[in-house]
Amino acid sequence: MAIVSGARAQSIHLMNIDLMHMTENRLTFYFDTPLKTSKAGRPAQVIEINRYTANPACCVYAALTEYMNRTRELRKDSNLWISHR
Repeated sequence: MAIVSGARAQSIHLMNIDLMHMTENRLTFYFDTPLKTSKAGRPAQVIEINRYTANPACCVYAALTEYMNRTRELRKDSNLWISHR
């Protein structure tokens, strides 16, 4: 995820499925809180993950959609990533 998006760990941690837009070829994650890289007067950061059809085994889009499907029952909030303490 980090390699494909170039996003900071904070941004990846804050990814939220309620703030996600999904199309057939792209996942777009928006943020509703300021990030470390946020600056006044600049557009808010967005993470876009495009489908990679050249090699489906390396497709982050496919991996994320599969992850969301498999973790749907475990999810207690709208955070993308499931974790426990």
